Parts: sequence; C-alpha cells; structure tokens
Amino acid sequence: MITLYSVFPFIETEKVIDLRHRSMQIIRRQFISYPAPTIFLMIGFVISFLLISFGTSSFVQLKNMTETRNNNVPPHGIALSLSIGEGNFQFDKWLDSLNRLENDTGLIFTGLKGFLDDADSKEKVSLRAEWFKSDLNWKYILMEGRYYSPKEVMSAQPVVLLGKNLQKLSIREGSRDVVMVSGRKYEVIGILGKKNEKTNWDNTIVMPVTALPETTIGSIESSRAISMILHKESKLPMKELSLLEDDLKRAYSGSQIQAEEVQKELDYMSTALANPDFVQVLSVLVYVLALINSVNVTSFWMNERKYEIGVRKAFGHTNFTIMKLLMAEMLLLISISAVGGIGIHLALDMGVGSIAEYTTQFYLENIIVAVIFVALSTFLTAIIPALKCIKLQPIEALKK
Repeated sequence: MITLYSVFPFIETEKVIDLRHRSMQIIRRQFISYPAPTIFLMIGFVISFLLISFGTSSFVQLKNMTETRNNNVPPHGIALSLSIGEGNFQFDKWLDSLNRLENDTGLIFTGLKGFLDDADSKEKVSLRAEWFKSDLNWKYILMEGRYYSPKEVMSAQPVVLLGKNLQKLSIREGSRDVVMVSGRKYEVIGILGKKNEKTNWDNTIVMPVTALPETTIGSIESSRAISMILHKESKLPMKELSLLEDDLKRAYSGSQIQAEEVQKELDYMSTALANPDFVQVLSVLVYVLALINSVNVTSFWMNERKYEIGVRKAFGHTNFTIMKLLMAEMLLLISISAVGGIGIHLALDMGVGSIAEYTTQFYLENIIVAVIFVALSTFLTAIIPALKCIKLQPIEALKK
C-alpha cells in the first residue's frame, strides 16, 4: 500500500525525532534540576500503577468468576436442605425414588467432601454430584474432555469431571487418566474450568451421585442431612419439590425440607464494594499518597521556575501555552511511571503467575485503566500549580 510516509519518509521521521528530542530534553531537565523530587515522584507512581494494575486484575477476575458462576447456575433452580426423619435411612434406596421425577429434571448434590488418595497432604477436596436421567442442556463448563451421559449416571459408572487445578493429581493408566477419590478409582473423562481464567470449580470434583464413594455415602447417612439443588429446564420444579417432600415424609416421619430459589444473577460490582480486596484498598491509598506528593513536587517546581515563567509571559507566552507545557511535562513523567508499573506486572505475570494467592494475570483492562489513571493523574497533579501560573504576573516574577 502506498502511503505518505512511503513517498516522503522524512516527514514522519522528522516528527518522531523532534518528539523524541523534546521528550528527552524534558526528562533530562527535570532530573538535572530536581533529581531527588523527580525520582521520588516517579517511584511513587510506579508503585501506585503496579498496585492499581494488580487491583484491576483482581477486579476483572472477580467479574469473570461471577459471570462464570452465573453461567454455571442451573436454570429454574431451588436450593434444598433435607433433614431426614426417623427410620432406617439408606441413601441408595432413597436415590431409587428419584426415578419418579420428570425427564427434564436434574439434581446437584452440594456440600460433599472427599479426599484424593494420591495427594501428599491428604486434604479433603470439594465434591459435587449430579443426578439426571435424560440429557439436559445445562452443564458445568468443561475445558476439555466430555460430560458423562444419563446412562452412566443411571448405571453408577465411576467417572468424574476434575477441576483443572487437580488435573496434575491424576494418574495415567493405559489409555485413560484415573484418580483415586476416598479409596475408589474413577476415570477422568473431563476437566472443569476455563483456560487462563479462574473459576469456582477449579478445585472441585463432579461425578454421578450414584457413583459416590462409600465413605461419602456413610457421612450422608450418619448426618441424615442432604443439601442439593433441584432444577428443571423449562420452569421452577414446584411439582417435583412437592413430590420429593411427600415421598421423604412418607418414608421417614418427621423429615423436613427447607427450600429457597437459587439466586442466578450476582452483581460483581456490589460484591466488590461490599467485600473490598486488600490490594485494591492499598492501591487507592498509595495512589492518593502519590498524588499528594506529586502536587507538592510540581508546586515546588513552579516556585523554582517563577523567573522562567515570567520571562515566557513577557515574551508573549499565554497562560494556555504555559499550562500546556506543564501538562506535557507531567504527562511524560507519569506515562513513564505507568509503563514501568505495567512492565513489572507483565514480568511477574510471565514469571510467577500469582503472589500470595493474588493473581498477576494481565488483561486488556489493565492497559485501559492505566491510560485513564495517567490522564487523571496528569490533570490532578498539574491543575493546582497551573492555576498559580495564571495568577503570576511577569513583572512580579522578574523582580524575584
């Protein structure tokens, strides 16, 4: 493609060289004239922009996790807490009674625990179990692999969906990956989660409820309590809720069911404001301190440059021209600081990935927020000294 630059390359080159030359002059003059204040100003803004970038990543991650959770909340769901009454409660026998539910109905059993036999720490992991007898549209998000089928659920096949953070604990056995959960071997057929994103299911194991480990079933039977989500494709499963309640109270007298509609839409903005992240709070505090310091530094610069400003005004420089000069100086210094902070964040993202459970993942939003804060910082830092410049009279400055 023929462009003006390809025909007359010296035009663009001269502009770039002139801009680069003036930028270097500004930086050199500030460092030579006021080395300590300039260094402290830039260090303060580098740290500030680094923390703001971390806070932005934390907020974006919360946003993504909230959206993922909303996508992973079944439609028309009712959260149930079952308290089993008197009688010989057998979990497997109770599961058989679920066959009376309609085909487009599903159950998600929550609050279950198990442990990975090959994990060094033997710490318990979160389990979720599903029941459905026909293929449903709603499913947990898979990063790879496949979902178990209704046939596998009904026939109690030992298959699991493994959270992506637990994938490293699986064992290769022939042509398949397996994992030992609470003493029972399961085939890993799918990996839960999203690539390069944190989700609520990264450390969770999901399996058919008919294939739960014996120890987990024993815990359910001894506690005589079940937490689960009853959901349906088309509408709230009120009919199925009544059926479950009637069957449970008929089989075990004194049983109780607490039901509450599942909240699907979560406002991540309200969540962030209600539970502010430590890094986000710290970034705001450091940023405010950096602004206060920069205003003091620029005020000091202006006081030291009164003679220069007076001469400029005497030779016809307008208030707007002087304000533009001051803004350009601050914009350049703050932009360099922002690039430094963003650069450190990028290096940490490529090097470590997280610090003390805080993600260092870099998003497009980090750059957008940095640009906004550069503009805001330049305005807030330069506006007070600039207003003082406007009031300064040339004769007054020249006398001093």
